[in-house]
Amino acid sequence: MLRLSFLLLGLLLAATAVSAETGYVTDQLVLTLRSAPTAEYEILDHLKTDTRVEILGEEGKFLRVRTTDGKEGYVLRQYITDRTPKKFTIQKQAQQIEQLKRQLAAASDDNSQMREQLAALQSANARLQEELAQHKARFDKTSRQYQKLLEASRNLLELTQERDRLREENGHLATEVERLKEENASLLTTGSIKWFLAGAGVLFFGWILGKLSRRKRRPF
Repeated sequence: MLRLSFLLLGLLLAATAVSAETGYVTDQLVLTLRSAPTAEYEILDHLKTDTRVEILGEEGKFLRVRTTDGKEGYVLRQYITDRTPKKFTIQKQAQQIEQLKRQLAAASDDNSQMREQLAALQSANARLQEELAQHKARFDKTSRQYQKLLEASRNLLELTQERDRLREENGHLATEVERLKEENASLLTTGSIKWFLAGAGVLFFGWILGKLSRRKRRPF
């Protein structure tokens, strides 16, 4: 028994070591996983078609493998292939198709959202354009009103200056009128005196003539 143990150990050490790679059980209904690279040793598990295993090494017509649940043992090399089974390929392709469908749906949703956002932006832009037009109209109206007020203020300044000039001229005219009134009053007064003196002179001269006439009529 001890000799058999050493023999098994030597066989294990002599087994050609290969880098771990993935293999699959080929078209075999059930493949036995044994504890040693001979058909007489203990069966550890039964591997079904397309079962995935990790290849740890090779020894003759056997491969040392590890199953996905951690069991290690030997299987016949002829039933292990490095080609991915069609089932897994189909599953992978189906997963890729589903992923692409999800991506397409997400892209479609994104496209719909982008369309909605674009429509919202276009609507907002239209509102902004309308508001801009309204603001421009108000600005133009305000500018026209400002120009009118500016012209009115200029006219008001001219009117104010003209009013002040007329006031000053009116003041001069009023002064001239007063002066003329005074001159007229003075002339009237002087004229009245002259006419009075003239009338008095006429009366006095008439009185003298009367006296002289009476003296001529007296006899000597």
